[in-house]
Amino acid sequence: MNSKFLSQLSSEGYAELTKELHTIQNATCYICGKSIDLELQKTNIDHIIPLANKGKDDKNNFALTHE
Repeated sequence: MNSKFLSQLSSEGYAELTKELHTIQNATCYICGKSIDLELQKTNIDHIIPLANKGKDDKNNFALTHE
């Protein structure tokens, strides 16, 4: 399911959210727990609680993961 919230962000807004999540998560992938290097690795922003499970589509329900 696509995120309306993320699709409405500009590329700069998406990059800003990526950096914010990177900081909040101490540069660690939400799924595997390994370090994320934003300079070397591609990332995704995923819902913590999926929309299909009634998760909210807002920045408080997002986590940074490896692609």
